[in-house]
Amino acid sequence: MVEIYSVESRKGGVGKTTIALNLAKALAKKKYDVLLIDCDITGTPITKAAWHSPFWKRHVMAAFKGHPDLDGKPFNLISYYKNVFLKGKESEQKTVLRHETIKGKIHLIGSDIYDDDGNIIIDPRDLMDDLHSYWFLDMIKEITENYCKDSTLPKQAIVLDNSPGYVGIGKSIREWLTTVEQEKARFVLVSSLDEQDIASTLSTAIDIQKCLPEGRKIEENVRVVINKVPDELLTEGGGYNIIPGGNDKNRELAMTLFPLDQKKYPKNIVRYDTAISGQFIEASLLPKIIVSKNGKILDTAMERLEKRILLLRESRKPYTDVTYLTTAYHTFLRELNNAGYARMSKTLGSEEFLPETFLKRMNEQVGLLGSMAHPNPNVIHFSKNDIKGMEMREMESFLSRNHLEQYYSLFMSLLAGLLKKAGIDRKDANIFQLVNLAMMLRGFYAIHVVSYDRNSDYRTFLKTISKNIRKIKFRANDVTLGYPGLQNVEFTAYSRNLINAHFKDFFENICYALLRMIDFEDDYLLIVRACRDTMEQKAKMMSESLVTYMKRVVYRKSEEQDKIRYRQLSTEPFEMKSIQRLITKHVLS
Repeated sequence: MVEIYSVESRKGGVGKTTIALNLAKALAKKKYDVLLIDCDITGTPITKAAWHSPFWKRHVMAAFKGHPDLDGKPFNLISYYKNVFLKGKESEQKTVLRHETIKGKIHLIGSDIYDDDGNIIIDPRDLMDDLHSYWFLDMIKEITENYCKDSTLPKQAIVLDNSPGYVGIGKSIREWLTTVEQEKARFVLVSSLDEQDIASTLSTAIDIQKCLPEGRKIEENVRVVINKVPDELLTEGGGYNIIPGGNDKNRELAMTLFPLDQKKYPKNIVRYDTAISGQFIEASLLPKIIVSKNGKILDTAMERLEKRILLLRESRKPYTDVTYLTTAYHTFLRELNNAGYARMSKTLGSEEFLPETFLKRMNEQVGLLGSMAHPNPNVIHFSKNDIKGMEMREMESFLSRNHLEQYYSLFMSLLAGLLKKAGIDRKDANIFQLVNLAMMLRGFYAIHVVSYDRNSDYRTFLKTISKNIRKIKFRANDVTLGYPGLQNVEFTAYSRNLINAHFKDFFENICYALLRMIDFEDDYLLIVRACRDTMEQKAKMMSESLVTYMKRVVYRKSEEQDKIRYRQLSTEPFEMKSIQRLITKHVLS
């Protein structure tokens, strides 16, 4: 089955080529063998633009390998027309072309009128007269016929990025497709939300309708996409009067091609986004990105942050080393803002992404433990060093019993950080705070011993147990475990009050701290990578889907396999997604 799509516009600059590429990608997703031919000889060559784009270069490939008469160079429609097709016309010999079918790839044929030395191959005016334009059309028919015969997939689609206007190649293609019966031919008209552009788009649709065989409905063959619509126009709330005057047939045609939603906005709208130009046209025009002074400072800040992150891989003290990373991260956010990425800086400065989030939570919990002191200070018969020694031994024993040796540095650095926050290295330390912290840690060990399944993933265990901790009822003895050095005078009531006041919050926060510290360096390398990829796309902010995904990985610690989705999300231009949705819904339906 063959489907042919002619993507057209009355004038240039409305995003016709971008729509053509997205249409081709949507068809490739539907398992078509897709050939995209650039017939717009006056515009930017689609092959050059696509291969320089950080997004499109992953989705496209040359349609045919270089023909011997083209010196083995990549396939160019103009060179092929002059050096192969016209010679074949004279000798009446047909040329056979071969291509490699790769699922999901868009096969491209460009139309560059200049050779590698900058010399013009054919004067475009020579292709605008009726004779040459029809010969050009014959060549396109021959190419598509060869392509479909050579395809190994059951469905083929030909997308023609047609030339704007009414003359030359565009006119010939239009007349051809209105007579096609054996294939399913459609016209995709691209317009801006401009009164004159909409009027000319309707005129084009009327011309196509006149050429269609009797009984063929216009909506079966023609679709309209309104591109580059500014957000401010969509928020004014007034709707648009796009129904022209004139006879009833014209009004009926306009209502068919420009369906309105309840707010009187056309349903077939694509919002404008400056990132798209960076994804496509400008990528081919700028061989080197010009970096501003602020941009250079930002690059330096990103490099410093990466170095801090990489140091964590070798660290035996990740809890304390996070404080150094925090300084580098905030410097990076500041320079991100100075370089013009204010929205991205704000996003990455939220609680979900700040590296010190879990430090603040744990510090708050340790601080609260100092507010509760036993009414009888004589119950304490040991020193700070006794507490430190007992807790270090207890932690090592706990890790060994639960086969968590791979997390040794993580647990031990967290323990050292908590004891330091409670003043283990200060002369004026609050001994009750240290005792209370030690009791809380004993309770943490106890719940782990009862709950941890050695065969489970530790990340999943931490998430599950921290969710369910508030449903568990504790007794004093479950937590204290007969702490040595404490007399039992009034101790049961004291420990019960401590548990009821602090233990569940403490437990939940220590689980969260451990979760954040697992793969901590990978998470922040992911953030840096996402920033670099977003900037490479010339975008000022990250896509919503990418931010949501990163929150799952960094903050909520989603499953490891979620990370494989990063490349897809980080390299997908934002409004390209909305174009894909619109094309699937309003063009391919």
